[in-house]
Amino acid sequence: MEKLDKILVCLKDRHQAPWLLSYAGLISRVCGSRQVHLLHVTDIAEPSKQVGLSQAKEPDAAELSALADAHFRGHGGEEIACRSIVESPMVAILNYALDQSADLVVMGRRGPERDEATLARRVTMKSTCSVLVVPRSTEARIDEILVPVRNSECSARAVEAACRIATVTRAKVRCLHVFPVSAICAESEPAFAEHLALMLKATERENEILLSSVDTGGVAVDCRCAPDSAGRPAEIILETVYREGASLVVIGARGRSGAAGVLLGAVTEHLICESPVPVLAVKNRSACGCSTGIVRRKGSASRMALAV
Repeated sequence: MEKLDKILVCLKDRHQAPWLLSYAGLISRVCGSRQVHLLHVTDIAEPSKQVGLSQAKEPDAAELSALADAHFRGHGGEEIACRSIVESPMVAILNYALDQSADLVVMGRRGPERDEATLARRVTMKSTCSVLVVPRSTEARIDEILVPVRNSECSARAVEAACRIATVTRAKVRCLHVFPVSAICAESEPAFAEHLALMLKATERENEILLSSVDTGGVAVDCRCAPDSAGRPAEIILETVYREGASLVVIGARGRSGAAGVLLGAVTEHLICESPVPVLAVKNRSACGCSTGIVRRKGSASRMALAV
């Protein structure tokens, strides 16, 4: 996992501030971030009446600076930047992250049915850096990390990221490998048992290969396997989150190449929109293209205050 020196925290309104900034502050401390950027975005597409109403509830520059100082100051010689932008949220977030060479984008999500879930999914799909999506009212703690895995480079980066977080927080790290089993074999109990045993053995071998390729930093990693005969890996992962009391999900995400980008896996998309706990989608920036495929709007307004 690349070091998270520069963190971009995206704030849509002051209602997100308590839980989103508390968790972002925790991540900043855990990662020893050198720069923290607090970005407040007002959607330029909102009708003027709604914009006027929302602006009455928006934090001003002084409040943004106060929020940033309260949650991020004192983590070790860091720089804190606060900025407000009137722009399309996705355009603003992706362009700002690219301009500042951010290592991590932190976003809030109030519910699976709200615009934040769609925005979080789209930003994660297009971003050239890792993205952390924090659900509403999340408690600022990391004591149980769940890492959905396969034997892939994406999963290796996710396990490494989870272990680095665990070295600071002393969290338990548990990998979950959901593997498919034939629904046809399930109709015959003897055949299914044999098929399940073969698939389980192959999956356990994949887990061994995966862990042998990862620097865990001495963190003990518990690997578990879960059969899936119904084609619902995301639901199985979420069931495990609830059952095991996981406080963070870390999953590998494919990087982007070219203007169109690469679609997220269906499991990653589902978790970003539905998970009851924060989801960290880990990307490999060195493998991502430098273009987000996003066109800047002319005439976007911004205000910036920098404190060092």
